[in-house]
Amino acid sequence: MSSNASLRDLSNDCWIALDADGVLQYPRYPGRQLVEGLVPVNEESAFLSSFRRIESGCLIGGRFDVAIEDAFGNNLTRDAKRELWRRYLSFESDAPLLKELARLRNESRGVILATNQTHIRLERMARDYEGVFDATFASCEMGRRKPTAEYFTAVCSALACDPAEIVFVDDRAENVLGAADVGLNGKLFTRRGGVSELTRLLTSAGQWH
Repeated sequence: MSSNASLRDLSNDCWIALDADGVLQYPRYPGRQLVEGLVPVNEESAFLSSFRRIESGCLIGGRFDVAIEDAFGNNLTRDAKRELWRRYLSFESDAPLLKELARLRNESRGVILATNQTHIRLERMARDYEGVFDATFASCEMGRRKPTAEYFTAVCSALACDPAEIVFVDDRAENVLGAADVGLNGKLFTRRGGVSELTRLLTSAGQWH
């Protein structure tokens, strides 16, 4: 867990935990756009599949950039490598939603980031999200990932709270179900739903007024 500030005492005993990709941010180069023009067209699918497989393994630790260099360093030009990482680290944040999170924090709601990320991407995200969250729970730092029970149990332990005190918002059904199995109030977010979707989910959880 990384924390942007000391965890605050909250009067309403409520934490709002949000996923990053698909809730707060969206990749600027989704799917095959990530690798288009960087490798031969007939190799794009295989390269992207291998890239994502290595990424998945690095979500619980290890340097993704080093692993990719080891796997493909001899197959990509220097410019292609630079462009690949530029695309991988490019995302669009939902500015109105971030503003709404600031408002919720001002109302003494605890707001945390709960995300599966590689170290290199988490480092990039930190620049945009400084001061936004009370704490960040990233899989690459925790050595465990959503939707495992170990991940959610570790979050509850770090916050020293009952699972039912956390409203967990994610765009992936398997993560929401994993959270619910541990006792968190899991809510499935509609991608690009923005502030209105978060408001709807928090209302249904009884955490909106």
